[in-house]
Amino acid sequence: MTTLSTNPTRAELLERKVQITTEIRALRNKLEKPGAVITQAESEKADDLIAERERIDVALEKRQTPSPGYNREIRIGQEERTYRGDEAVTGEPSFFRDLALSQVFRDPAATERLARHQHEMTVDGRPGTQQQRAIGTSAVVGLVPPAYLAEQYA
Repeated sequence: MTTLSTNPTRAELLERKVQITTEIRALRNKLEKPGAVITQAESEKADDLIAERERIDVALEKRQTPSPGYNREIRIGQEERTYRGDEAVTGEPSFFRDLALSQVFRDPAATERLARHQHEMTVDGRPGTQQQRAIGTSAVVGLVPPAYLAEQYA
């Protein structure tokens, strides 16, 4: 576990936040296994990690000094896709899991991620995003699976 200096830089705060998130994810993964039991010490550690992450978030917010027109400007950049092929490793949302949660359990968060994915596919505009990948989602009209799924299926 890395400790922060008395006056850490933004980079140090971000690095520690990544470490904390990794530790929390490891504890969650342990709990997801059948018959998993978490000890009192692990529970307290998780609480401490979450509290530390919240303190880091507050410190990061204090360090942000946006320009006066920042919120009025449009910035275009490269964001990660909603669904990627490495969700098993990263713990990110799964397309199939969200599809089931949205359709069967009416989960609003899963529905929102699917809508965001659809918007990404519409806005993307690259060849092969909509028509060429419209495979295997006849249960949900207009839903296009992520590119990595089409590549794995082919």
